[in-house]
Amino acid sequence: MKKILNCDMKFLLMLFKSRMRMKKKIFVFALMLMAVGMSLTVVSCSSNEEDETSKLITIREVQSEVGVVYFDESVGKWYIYCVQDGTVDSAIMYFPLQIEEDVKNIGTYVRFSGKVYKPDFPKTLPAGTSYYLIDINCIEIVESI
Repeated sequence: MKKILNCDMKFLLMLFKSRMRMKKKIFVFALMLMAVGMSLTVVSCSSNEEDETSKLITIREVQSEVGVVYFDESVGKWYIYCVQDGTVDSAIMYFPLQIEEDVKNIGTYVRFSGKVYKPDFPKTLPAGTSYYLIDINCIEIVESI
């Protein structure tokens, strides 16, 4: 009887150890899955920031352009209205991808620089006016044009 109990105890001990090994393997596997998932999340978050402009067609860059801030209710976006030098009726509306809160006042004069993109939304404009998207890298409030 003692021999049978001893054998059963060894079997139970072996079974317990194998289950512990399995639990460790499952735990390690779960940690690896979480690490992969977190790294994919980091990659997808960082690539989303780049994707905003990577899908747009670059037109040109502007430096020290001066304009007036307005809000276009038809598209629900802020824009900077710039009159072209040397023309009577040519103007450009720049719709920023992001714009600072302190600049969001209708009639505020600003000087800005950034990369200009082809717009990704339709807009009806008067003759002589064009519109673009802009990724502003520098903007400052000025007294007047």
